[in-house]
Amino acid sequence: MIRSQPVTLHDLKRDDPLFAVLASWRNSCSEHNWPHKRDLYPEEFGRALGRVCLVDVLRPGPRFRFRLFGTILAANMGADMQGQDLANLRPLEYRDMVLADYREAVRRGIPTLKRITSIHNGVELNYLRLILPLINDNGAIGCLLTASSTQDDWGLYFGNEALHMRTMLTPYQNPHAPRPH
Repeated sequence: MIRSQPVTLHDLKRDDPLFAVLASWRNSCSEHNWPHKRDLYPEEFGRALGRVCLVDVLRPGPRFRFRLFGTILAANMGADMQGQDLANLRPLEYRDMVLADYREAVRRGIPTLKRITSIHNGVELNYLRLILPLINDNGAIGCLLTASSTQDDWGLYFGNEALHMRTMLTPYQNPHAPRPH
């Protein structure tokens, strides 16, 4: 079971690592536009830096590809998704939820905060996902800045076997799986 529920940005607590990402993004906004990724100052993300992703918005579609995948997220999930298309995520239920959230963020074009609840292997995982639009040189949303803040131990969620995110990748993308000849 996976559920994504909207949360108001005002509910984000100052001590949550995501607060620094949102504040930095807001400071990078111009009077009439969202920031471009070149306008970001990652050093302002503080404790959230390893929890940040840059997700390219590919057209037609939109489709999504991880340009940057945070080191803390990669360690927690057991796989680095950098360069991967979101269509490769597994299980399908998780992929569909992430795709729906990203498509909604592009369609609405506004900052979004979601509370994600998922039950896997009998363990419940809760975390917040911040999704912030970034414009391209044409003024359209060309990238999403995302940051995740977990309130639980992801290791318990994924188990002690270090399965983590590797189970969500298709076998071909799994860096630990044998490559086809």
